Amino acid sequence: MRMRYVLLIVAALTLLLAAGCGGGDKEPAENATEGKVLFKSEDVQVDRADVEKEYHEQLAAMEEKLKNIKEEMKDASEQVSATYEEQVAELEESLNSTKSKLDELKTSAAESYESLKTEMKDNLDKLSKSIDEMTENLKKEMSSS
Repeated sequence: MRMRYVLLIVAALTLLLAAGCGGGDKEPAENATEGKVLFKSEDVQVDRADVEKEYHEQLAAMEEKLKNIKEEMKDASEQVSATYEEQVAELEESLNSTKSKLDELKTSAAESYESLKTEMKDNLDKLSKSIDEMTENLKKEMSSS
């Protein structure tokens, strides 16, 4: 009985050691028995921290851009300001919604993390593009009026 227990421990340690020496890549490992994608916990933690930091920085940059747009609108004509006020409000709402998604990403389980991360990236890309387009359009309208 003891020998079986010792062999089981040795086999488990061998598997853990082999998994720990996997080359350090962050690629998911396929579990042949269940077909699920599993991640090494330390890789997921590092990846999550990096991704969350990057997304926070992107959101902060977008908030700054919106703040600058609001400042520029103060110097614009009433017509130009009226045109962009609603769009700014919509972008602020999208920004807040994206912040909520980031909170959801932080607390997500490993199974849903990748899909939420992709969704967050798409949301950030769309939001950034919208803010940049608005900035360009506002500058054009202000220079022509």
